[in-house]
Amino acid sequence: MNILLLTVGWAVVGAAAGWVVRWGSARLAILEGLEPGHLRWQDVGPPVLTAILFGVFAFHFGMTPPLLIKSVFILVLIQVIFFDFEHRLILDRVIFPAMVLALVLRLFGDPWWVGIAAGLGAGRLL
Repeated sequence: MNILLLTVGWAVVGAAAGWVVRWGSARLAILEGLEPGHLRWQDVGPPVLTAILFGVFAFHFGMTPPLLIKSVFILVLIQVIFFDFEHRLILDRVIFPAMVLALVLRLFGDPWWVGIAAGLGAGRLL
C-alpha cells in the first residue's frame, strides 16, 4: 500500500476518532458533575491533534499491529491531556482501563520481566 495514502487515510481516521474522544470527554464531564466547555480549542483540539499523531504514526509504522495498538493509546493520551487542561482532572475511569490494557498487551510482547528489570535497573542508577 502506498505509504502516503495510508498516512492521509489514517489521519482522517484519527480526526474522526478525535471527535469521538471529544464527545466521550463531554459525557465523562457530565458524569463527574462538571460542565463541558465549548471553547474552540476544546472542541477542535482533540480531532486535530489526533489526526496529526495518527498520520505521523502511520507514516512511521505502516499498517502493522503496533500502529493499531499505539493508536489506541494515542486516543487515551488525547483524552487525558484535553480533559486535564479543561477540568484539571485525570480520571481513574480512563487511566485504570488503559493501564490494564497496557499490562495485558505487554504480556504478549517481550518477556514480562524485561520491563521490570529495566525499571529496577533505572531506579538503582538514580
